[in-house]
Amino acid sequence: MERIAAAGNLIIEVQPERWRVLVNGGGTDRLLLEAATGEPLRYASAFATRRSLPPDSIPPAQIERVVLGWSAQDDSWHLGLVLNDALAAQRGTRWCGIAHWYDPDTSTFLDLAQHAGQSLAHKLERPFTLIPPQARAEDEDERFPIPQPAPPFKFDLWRLTYDRAGGFAGGLELRLSSAWGRQRLIRAAWQIVWLGVFIVLTVTTLTSGIALPRPEFLVYFGFASMGVLLITIMYNLYSAITRIRRIRIDANTRSVKWMRGRRVVR
Repeated sequence: MERIAAAGNLIIEVQPERWRVLVNGGGTDRLLLEAATGEPLRYASAFATRRSLPPDSIPPAQIERVVLGWSAQDDSWHLGLVLNDALAAQRGTRWCGIAHWYDPDTSTFLDLAQHAGQSLAHKLERPFTLIPPQARAEDEDERFPIPQPAPPFKFDLWRLTYDRAGGFAGGLELRLSSAWGRQRLIRAAWQIVWLGVFIVLTVTTLTSGIALPRPEFLVYFGFASMGVLLITIMYNLYSAITRIRRIRIDANTRSVKWMRGRRVVR
């Protein structure tokens, strides 16, 4: 008897008379699938539910072939069954996976997985097919360059360009869009307008000679609003003046400079 470990705590047990898949959990083995010569392929209810199979078993006549194929998406060998058209129509797919092996170099588990697949095909008396990794578009001796987009590159409000003096060899430069500063100034201008409105309303209320509004805390709320507006105006103006506008990555000196205009901030 041979025992072949697969991903997900699965163990494939190859015996002269039977081929079984066991789930090892908590130190005990639980039968998941079993194949024997001349008998239907039997499986546990959990296996049937997850793969939309008929309950309990399917006859080998409904299996076209056993397939071991390589998947580049997860760097794994996948062992499974290709089912006939009638059963595939019920399930929505012809493929029924059984086990897989993570194998980034494509060869570590190939022999074990292929032996497991051939043994299963022998028990089911169905053909076995191996689908190897597809040939790469490039080999070690011939490489094809990937076209790269030309600068500048835009990242939201930033634009990445090569250093104008030295090209890419000289370095890179991130430059903040002037739209950012305009937005801050426009926002501050509107806040100044609203600050003027609050000042006029509050002063008029206190000097008009009429009774204060009810409740009286509305007057103090006006003063608080003016304070908040004043702080936000100062913040927007300060950030517009002191904001870093350029980040220069110098390849020659291996340095990164945060700049405001031509002045290096740090």
